[in-house]
Amino acid sequence: MMDVTTQRALLKSREIRVKGIAMLVRSSRRLLNPWLLTMLLAIPSFSILAGDDKPALPAATPAASEDKISELIRLLGSEEFAERERAQTELSRLGLEAFDALHQAQYNEDVEISLRARYLIRAMNVQWFEEEDPVEVVRILKGYGEKSDIDRRSLMDQLTQLPPDQVLGPLCRLVRFETDNVLSKYAALKVLNLPVPQDDAAKQKVINTLNDTVGPSKRTAAGWIRTFAKSITAPEETIDTWTAHALAEHETLTHFPERTSREIVRDLYRWEVELLRKFNREEEMLAVIRRTIPLIEGAPDQLQEVVDWLAERNASTIVREIAAKFPQPFTTNPSLMYRMAEIELKSGNKQQAEEIADKALAIRPESLPDHLRVGYLLQERGLREWSEREYRSVMKNATAGTQYDIQARFFLSEMLHDFTEELEAANTLQGVCDLADKDPAVRDMMGRLRRNKPNGVYARMHYFYARHWNGAGDVAKEREALLKAVEYDDTDADVLIALFRLKEASDMVRTLTREKIETAAKGFRDDWQELRQAAEQAPNEQFRREYDEQIATACNQLAWLVSNTFGDFDEALAASKRSLELVPESAGYLDTLGRCYFAKKDLKMAIETQRRAVKLEPNSRQLKRQLDEFEKALAAQGAMP
Repeated sequence: MMDVTTQRALLKSREIRVKGIAMLVRSSRRLLNPWLLTMLLAIPSFSILAGDDKPALPAATPAASEDKISELIRLLGSEEFAERERAQTELSRLGLEAFDALHQAQYNEDVEISLRARYLIRAMNVQWFEEEDPVEVVRILKGYGEKSDIDRRSLMDQLTQLPPDQVLGPLCRLVRFETDNVLSKYAALKVLNLPVPQDDAAKQKVINTLNDTVGPSKRTAAGWIRTFAKSITAPEETIDTWTAHALAEHETLTHFPERTSREIVRDLYRWEVELLRKFNREEEMLAVIRRTIPLIEGAPDQLQEVVDWLAERNASTIVREIAAKFPQPFTTNPSLMYRMAEIELKSGNKQQAEEIADKALAIRPESLPDHLRVGYLLQERGLREWSEREYRSVMKNATAGTQYDIQARFFLSEMLHDFTEELEAANTLQGVCDLADKDPAVRDMMGRLRRNKPNGVYARMHYFYARHWNGAGDVAKEREALLKAVEYDDTDADVLIALFRLKEASDMVRTLTREKIETAAKGFRDDWQELRQAAEQAPNEQFRREYDEQIATACNQLAWLVSNTFGDFDEALAASKRSLELVPESAGYLDTLGRCYFAKKDLKMAIETQRRAVKLEPNSRQLKRQLDEFEKALAAQGAMP
């Protein structure tokens, strides 16, 4: 089989001439049909057009035999024009049933077979969705065939945000019928990374969907899907097959780079790594990881992604090898330097770790957004001291009351709150609130950073003061701080929840609190409906996605407030689930869902959900505190799992 470069060389050696849209190809046997070439030039590259008519997808066992289809493809290169035309007509009639063989024929050494196969592939109509597909899947895939390859990739990414059982079939369809090899493989990798159900019956349903949808396709990505189906019930038995798949794809990258990409080869290796890791085959895992090193080109962003992935798998030895291969970024890029510092810290080399961290902190201190981002990443990884230093460095080097100063204070105050250092959290915001009282520009900046709600910053400050007084046991000062907070922002759910739980509250305060909670809940509910209507009328996918994220926020706020106070707990549960449909695997939203189950006294589901949240953000102390609360409640019932 020839690659594109070889075919072009062959064509050149046969003295190809191109005039207008007619191409005359002379071979030793015949003239290529100029009409066919005109049609080829008129069809956009890499398009399978999605028409309104929906041809049936081919069954796993095609009606036409493989031998018949192979013979028809051979006749596409016949010396007789009439035979070529008849074969093309018959293959066109077979449609998707001949797709796999025609896709392979695109790389035939015979130029006319190759070109006619490409024409037939691109002339096919594929309805990328089926009638029984969920509405959201149909919305995403409608018009898929008319999109660019970049947009198609984006649509695949959007599919994976939906529940796995809704997108498994559609993604497998893309694996089989996407004409672009790279995109077909990209879709396959999306399938491999879908979570597999634990229930045996559900597993079998997944296996059936995988095998039935890709059928007997000989495409590379279809082979991956069939191996994946086997791995669901016998994962360790498929390791050697995955090794063969990954090595073959690496070989394809070397010889036919247009048929794959570095990222696809890397991700296939990573899939094998995860399988080996599951069975504690450490040495083999490291050997596979080392095969990915030649795929690294050395760009800082690429190195960061690789090092982050390795660090999460405790592959510090490989990180050191990569740092030795690309020394310059590891001495000038703070993010990479902190990763090395973290590795040294976990290895027990505290002094060396601190030296690296000090150097990272000192790099371009005037680059405020970079250090702000690094501070947040360190916070997420539980490196509190280094994170705090970065935030305070930004506050020191930024002009007081400007964007990065305020953002650093936001992040730092919330981190301190997570550590229950409430007084220090409040003091961190006090400085900028004092400035805002004197300077309208500072107040305006606070509003821009808080969705036009500068008062929200004041409310958080007083809330932190209230939490401090709660810990100190001073109910009077706690009540005073909370009443100030709610005066500034009566939609802050945390403030309202704290007021609801306030000890020794007067009847007036309790009545005020219930009114505020009902009003805030109604506001979140109204926001949800208004945003839903806006999303339905969104002019494009980007706007729709932004609206969906805002809907998720409103749903989460409603669910968090109600589940922690009073109201319709079923509504709260539904709202929380909706937020996770729109933004899956969000630790914060799972935290809310756990609280909703707890409110409904479903302690086992509350704990299961909260454990998922903690797994996503293992360094969040607030998430762990709520999990501890749930587990203690279940233990008190004598039913701790």
